[in-house]
Amino acid sequence: MRAALVDREAEAVASRSPLSGAVLAMTLCAGALIASEFLPVSLLTPVASDLQLSEGQAGQAISISGIFAVLTSLFVSAAVGRLDRRLVLLGFSLLMVASGTVVAFAPNFLVPTIGRALLGVAIGGFWSMSTSVVMRIAPMLWRRRLQRRSAASSAPSSAGAAPSSASCPWR
Repeated sequence: MRAALVDREAEAVASRSPLSGAVLAMTLCAGALIASEFLPVSLLTPVASDLQLSEGQAGQAISISGIFAVLTSLFVSAAVGRLDRRLVLLGFSLLMVASGTVVAFAPNFLVPTIGRALLGVAIGGFWSMSTSVVMRIAPMLWRRRLQRRSAASSAPSSAGAAPSSASCPWR
């Protein structure tokens, strides 16, 4: 009963809040990042075949994003200093788009590796900065709701990547 009341209050605040668009944008970007990170794993064989690589080389090109994500997450807060976090997150979102474009037109092993490295920077930077930004822009009532649903929202993105990729070409 109490949870239902909190949810109704949160929806009432959400409909009046000018920041609800910002929270929606953050949610959509998080979903796109999760899909960009996990979707290529289910496409190793077509990627390897198309680029004339072994599946191990294709896996290396895809997994390089993890290294860059970790390195970026360690240093991004110090690197951006007092810059507007919204602009920083927008930059990471644009970097994700650039990464996808680079990988889509990859003619050889080096190009998708560079594209995935750029994605790693976007992933590490976005996840490092996004929590503090969401906590500033989301009303207090939303925070409980976001905490309850955050794990539930990433699971479908991850689980849906393999079946959705099986029916379409990787590029």
